[in-house]
Amino acid sequence: MLGATASREVTGIGGNTFRLDLEISDYQENEVYEVTTFASNRQSYVTRYELNPTKDGKTLLRLTEQITTPGFFGSGNAILTQIFFKRKARQKAERLFQAIETELASEL
Repeated sequence: MLGATASREVTGIGGNTFRLDLEISDYQENEVYEVTTFASNRQSYVTRYELNPTKDGKTLLRLTEQITTPGFFGSGNAILTQIFFKRKARQKAERLFQAIETELASEL
């Protein structure tokens, strides 16, 4: 599973087409799931999910995302993107948490 790859073409803002190459960059069953996406515009995105048991028998899910864009203007663009799309990232995380809770409830 670690190192597995997939590729696809996506249409971005303004109708530009990008090639995305996805790779499972870290994997530890029931602990860490990390996917790195390399875009044809030289940006890379790392999405990491960490599952940590808590003292009360529950699991803490930590989601981190990192965008890397080479060059001065690319770095500035990545910072602005993170600021403006923080709300969407929170919504994405909330949908993920709800899906996990629904899945767990259906197994009981």
